[in-house]
Amino acid sequence: SNPNCGCGEEAVCNEAELQCDPCCRCIPQRLCATFEAYGCDCDGNTAFLPLVGISEYQGDLFCDLETMDLTVLLHFENKICYWRVISEIFYIDELFEIGPEKQSCEKPELELEVSFVKCSGTLRIKRHELVILPPYIEGECNELPFCDDCECTCDCLCVAVIGPYGSTEDFGEICNTSYPNDPPVWEGTVGEFELSLALGRDGYGQCVIVPTVDGAERDPVLAPGCGDMSATIILSETRTIEVWCKRCDCVAPCTCCDCLTSLTVTAHLSECCGHADVTEEIPATRYIGPGECLAYGRGSRIFSISCDGLSGYARVDWDLFCFGGTRYLQLTLVLLSTPAPVEYAATAKSLIRIDNCKSDLTVVRQPATSCVEVRDDFTCVCAGVEFSAIPTFLLGCQ
Repeated sequence: SNPNCGCGEEAVCNEAELQCDPCCRCIPQRLCATFEAYGCDCDGNTAFLPLVGISEYQGDLFCDLETMDLTVLLHFENKICYWRVISEIFYIDELFEIGPEKQSCEKPELELEVSFVKCSGTLRIKRHELVILPPYIEGECNELPFCDDCECTCDCLCVAVIGPYGSTEDFGEICNTSYPNDPPVWEGTVGEFELSLALGRDGYGQCVIVPTVDGAERDPVLAPGCGDMSATIILSETRTIEVWCKRCDCVAPCTCCDCLTSLTVTAHLSECCGHADVTEEIPATRYIGPGECLAYGRGSRIFSISCDGLSGYARVDWDLFCFGGTRYLQLTLVLLSTPAPVEYAATAKSLIRIDNCKSDLTVVRQPATSCVEVRDDFTCVCAGVEFSAIPTFLLGCQ
């Protein structure tokens, strides 16, 4: 392979090619950030940082409902190459030089000190390792991917035993126990179940998991996704086992069974429009199962408002996520007005905790906003105009 441009034959499934980059030929496909703070509840919290764009990684790290935005990227300055770690919210911008006996392109090991309100500690960032799969040999010498188009998969699986009404009865992880160059077999005990899950290939070349539960082999189940694999093993009409690839850490799935189906955003134009309301229904991420719940549901919608000389736009951003087995909804509201009688831009944020499979809402934090007043019902009051976002719920997943 060309030693100057790209990984060539040296590339593995954990790595991405950069071609003729001045710093690196190969970099990781994904990174993991782990926060270490002895004696703190946030000790061991992780952030998954996937590669976005050409050579930049992004993700969020949580500590007691504080959120650290993390960006890691390659940086070239004065003919020296660096790994650069940035957090705009926490005013972090640190460089780690790449070179012999320093940092490597393929396996960076970055370390920096971080201070949250709850505690301070060390943030360690390194490559998220995957397991390389052996090729599938067709005929005498035709090499194909082991299954689907997968060259690799995860080393460990997160496991949730789901009971009636979507409740999580047990939760844990199992890891690969096979020898190098052999297909993975994930084994371990979760709750009352002894599990052995072997990755296989069906007659159509699709990835399947052959589950053995308490010594009894069951029918294979489809397991698409390669390094982001997931599968469902049906034990009975009321109980299933959900498995999905571990991403830096296995976080307990949300246990609530209700579905957040939409956000109702209402702009209350009280001063200018005689208490007229403008309401917009916004689709939101629906909670289907543990794997879906762990995914971040993010979106944004802009809608226009016009009444008695007041015209402009309102925008709402929503972020539905799971942390520590509980679901949260972060709402950010922006009101833009043009032209007379007033011109202003206002924002309001509310973090809402969703508890106990009910539609009850608990405000756990209200960050500073540019509004004159922020009320407990998430109403922002600015220049005589109120606007709010009110989540609505449908109990019982369908």
